[in-house]
Amino acid sequence: MESKVSVIIPVFNAEKYLEKCVISVLTQTYTNLEVLIVDDGSTDNSGVLCNHLANLDNRISVFHQKNAGQSSARNFALDKATGDFIIFVDADDYIAKNMVEELLQIIQNNKADVVIFDHYEITKKGLVLFQHNVTENEYSKMIENNTNKIKELVMVDKISNLIWNKIYKKELWQNLRFPIGQCYEDLYIHPQLFLLVKKAAYINKAFYFNNRINENSTTSDNNDFRVHNRYGKFLAYKEHQRIGSSLNWNFVVTWAIDKAINEAIKTFYIDYNSQEKLSDEERKEVRTYLSLYKSGNISVKYRILIWSAIYFPIICRIYSDIRYLHYKIRRNGLLI
Repeated sequence: MESKVSVIIPVFNAEKYLEKCVISVLTQTYTNLEVLIVDDGSTDNSGVLCNHLANLDNRISVFHQKNAGQSSARNFALDKATGDFIIFVDADDYIAKNMVEELLQIIQNNKADVVIFDHYEITKKGLVLFQHNVTENEYSKMIENNTNKIKELVMVDKISNLIWNKIYKKELWQNLRFPIGQCYEDLYIHPQLFLLVKKAAYINKAFYFNNRINENSTTSDNNDFRVHNRYGKFLAYKEHQRIGSSLNWNFVVTWAIDKAINEAIKTFYIDYNSQEKLSDEERKEVRTYLSLYKSGNISVKYRILIWSAIYFPIICRIYSDIRYLHYKIRRNGLLI
């Protein structure tokens, strides 16, 4: 029996890009799809456009909810999904027309639970092929579909923990959902998910086109001074640390601590100039983590900032003001 693939598209204020995204899904060479579009309380014309697109194809189901964030929208769709496999597509991105067909072939050939593929980034300079941060030896292990090596590379984000550059068996998500209200939720969820993966595969073809020029994207440079972006990344690295510790993978723990320290410091000083602020509980969590690892392998600058965060916050405040001024100048195009 032919496998059904559930394509999940969360939507928030994406009217400029949504039609191209959905059409790229509907025109797949593989046709046994269900397309689950969740309008997460859009305030532009995205909701109306979702309904219009649903009239084009009976494979589309549209749901509207009050704004609760991308994780909530994806979780809602996961609860509704009836496919054998899951693919996530962001509403401002699009996919190659042969993507699903070729990925299912890889799954069949390798009996894989998850298949990882490459992607292009859409930039102001044009399409750029994303490069994994791996050595030649690590890359050869990926090509050989060495599951243990792929898991290791995912755990240290050398194979990027993006949610949309993979196809997943639906059963992997049976008891797993994204954390609500947290940024970098894909970076957070992948360590837990890959614990469940028995067989992983990789194909060195780019099927996905990721929009890097949408200023509303979480990863846009315009979001550098949104403190909950950094705080979400901090929590994600702590989760990598936790999973690495449970597996006794010391290389993961060491890597995750280093990353978490860096994000904790940025979280602490960005909080002073972010429109949204950390709660007292969140701020305490960051400060407590820094106090545990203040003697780690970190730069002199960050040692000073950690010391300041714990004992003398005014220095962090001054540093934050300097960085925020630089950020505003860069954003307004006044720096070369």
